[in-house]
Amino acid sequence: AVLGGRAARLRPLALAGLLGVGVALFGLAVLLRLPVGVAGIAVFYGLYRMVVVVVDAALQRTIEGPARATVTSVAGLGIEVVAVLVFVAWAVGAAPLVTGLLLLTVIALPRLHRDRAKDVPVG
Repeated sequence: AVLGGRAARLRPLALAGLLGVGVALFGLAVLLRLPVGVAGIAVFYGLYRMVVVVVDAALQRTIEGPARATVTSVAGLGIEVVAVLVFVAWAVGAAPLVTGLLLLTVIALPRLHRDRAKDVPVG
C-alpha cells in the first residue's frame, strides 16, 4: 500500500508484470515447500496489495454518485474472499492449481484493466 502512489503511474502491463513476479515467487514457494518459501509468499502478497491499491483507486475515480460506496465495498469484499481462498488452497495442498489460476489472471489483467488516463483525471 505504501508504494501504491508510485505504482499508480505504471501502465497496466507493468502492473501485471510486477504481479507476475509475485506469482512466480508464490509458485516457487509452492515448489520449495520449505520455510524460506514464506518469503516468496510475503513478496507476492506485498505486490498483490500494491496492485489492489492502484486498481481500487482507479475504481473509485470512475464511479460517481450514491453507488460509489456500495460498489467499492463489494469490490473490497470480493478481493478479501479471493485472498482467503488462495490461502485456504495453500493450506489444503491445492497451491499449484491456484498458482496456475493466478498466472492466468496476471496474463488477463492488462486486457481487463483499460488505461483510462485519457478519460479520468488523476489526482
